[in-house]
Amino acid sequence: MNILLINKEDNIQQMLIETIKRWRSNFMAVTTTSDAIRAIRDGTFDLIITEPAMLDIRNKEIREKIKEGIKRTQVIVVSSSNSVKTALEFIESGADDYFIGPFSAEKVKERLEDLLRTRKISGAT
Repeated sequence: MNILLINKEDNIQQMLIETIKRWRSNFMAVTTTSDAIRAIRDGTFDLIITEPAMLDIRNKEIREKIKEGIKRTQVIVVSSSNSVKTALEFIESGADDYFIGPFSAEKVKERLEDLLRTRKISGAT
C-alpha cells in the first residue's frame, strides 16, 4: 500500500508515521500544499491522509488540480476541530472519512484496514 501523509502538526504526523511503519507500507510525508499536489501528480497512492488546511478538497481549485491523481485513491482527513459542519463538507467534497482528534493509532489502523477491505471487495486494487 502506498500512502501519502500531508500534515504539518508534528504530534499527529509522528503518530501516523509510527502506525504506517508497523504495517510495512510505503509512505511519503509532506508538509506543504504545493509538495502535496506535486506528489499526487507524480506518484501513485492508495491512500492520502491529510489535515484540512493542507489539502482542502472543499476548494474547487485544489480539487481540480488533484482530480486526475486521486480518482481511485482513498482520502482521509484528520483534524483537531470537532466541527460536524466541516466534517460533512469534506465528506461531500469527496473525502472517504474524517477523523476528529484526539484519536488513537488503533482507530487509524482499524479504519485503514476497513478501507483496504472495501478496495479489495470493489476490485479497485
